[in-house]
Amino acid sequence: LSGIVMAAFLRQHGHVVSVVDGPRTALRYGNCRAETYEDITRQAIEFRPDMIAVTILTADFSECARVARLLRDQFPQAMIVGGGPHPSGEPQATLEQIPELDGIGQGPGEDICLDLANGGLPRDTAGCAYMDGGQVRFADRRRVSVDIDYLPFPAWDLVDGRFYCELNSATTFNFLTRSLGLLSSRGC
Repeated sequence: LSGIVMAAFLRQHGHVVSVVDGPRTALRYGNCRAETYEDITRQAIEFRPDMIAVTILTADFSECARVARLLRDQFPQAMIVGGGPHPSGEPQATLEQIPELDGIGQGPGEDICLDLANGGLPRDTAGCAYMDGGQVRFADRRRVSVDIDYLPFPAWDLVDGRFYCELNSATTFNFLTRSLGLLSSRGC
């Protein structure tokens, strides 16, 4: 749920945001079936974004690529950027395999997304990688702050918190009790 941290940060800086909660949407339809993608697309259409950020985990790469394709079809003028562990570690492969992305953020994405939401382009935004004439290019490296106290509390109001308190495959983590995973650090 890195999206709710990103959303809170962007909202704190005056942007109107929405979060499409992929795990909850997928589980509602029995994992990633056609209805899942239709629902994700419907939610985006209702919001009408200028910019779309997709968090990409390696385990979810195929689903994220499909979502990026569907959203590019619906929003040809919107900026679509990827971020998360997979594109941070595999920027070239990510951009080659998901050509619908305008760029990817590498490392912590809050400041990168804020720069992009404020009208920046990936080629001019430190911490971004992008395609240029079939070649992967990297903007300047972004200095990563170790002080995370500037980040607001996650925007839990933008997702269905009850879902994450229920007993389901997204919250049990193979334990027979309700539980929720917690990332307690940033980076590796």
